[in-house]
Amino acid sequence: MVRGDLLDSLNEFFLQISYLVCTKNNHLRLLHCASYRDNNENIILVGNKNSGKSRFVQEKAIDNYHIYADDLLIWTKNTTFVSLGLPLRIRRENIQNKQLIKKNFLVGKNILYSHINSFDLAKFGDEFELDKLLLMMPNYSPEKVSLLNTFKVIKKFIIDENLYTIKRKIK
Repeated sequence: MVRGDLLDSLNEFFLQISYLVCTKNNHLRLLHCASYRDNNENIILVGNKNSGKSRFVQEKAIDNYHIYADDLLIWTKNTTFVSLGLPLRIRRENIQNKQLIKKNFLVGKNILYSHINSFDLAKFGDEFELDKLLLMMPNYSPEKVSLLNTFKVIKKFIIDENLYTIKRKIK
């Protein structure tokens, strides 16, 4: 895929490295999600592509929440999740606050990457246990997933061995 600028190429590089890490180990899966810590609860937010996950977690980052991921996490196929340690990655059209951009992000043609110390971001390899799963609804509001349905819902957002998100619309 041809990229228009250096940040877009960097973004593609990070994605390919993430995919490679997970495909080399049968016990790891890549999960398409956002994740943060709120009052000592580790929360994962899943939802369909362009459902508002990154925008939601961006607001959490601005409010000084600890961010594990805005797009991808590693799932170890038990209850442990692992941060990839990537900066916040926001599509340019999702930025609302222009002052926030100048102060906290490297700006590319299509993608913005946060500066290393602009937000409270997890480091590569930081592990955590899931306390709560949220599902982003079509109206851009997250709803809690019941404990009984947690793993069933998570599995719908695994990136498969062909590097494509398993696309199942959640209703």
